[in-house]
Amino acid sequence: MQLISKHVINETRFAVRTSTGVYFFNFNEVTYCEAEGRYTHLHLKNGKIITVAKLLKDFEEKLPKDYFVRVHRSNIVNIKFITGVDLISKNHLIINNKNKIVISRRRKKILNEILNKSITYI
Repeated sequence: MQLISKHVINETRFAVRTSTGVYFFNFNEVTYCEAEGRYTHLHLKNGKIITVAKLLKDFEEKLPKDYFVRVHRSNIVNIKFITGVDLISKNHLIINNKNKIVISRRRKKILNEILNKSITYI
């Protein structure tokens, strides 16, 4: 394990410090991360939201690229929880069949490449 700026990271788990304590997660528990000013909200698959006083950029640098991709200046998504793309707007991802996340025009090409590598179309 490696200690990085008060966040413990290994191959499948990480820890974050909040105002109420330290929380430990598996990468596959986080559906997406959302920026709000100098805070980042971690949205978990169980519906809970954990708020951390860290920039989204800090998470982008430390989260594994094979799980997470930045799709907008405000969001990083776990590609395992992408359940669709809104066909009407074509610039929203659907996460866990309910949350819509905006895809920036600049990051759409990178996201398409990642999805094409990880998904088989029928």
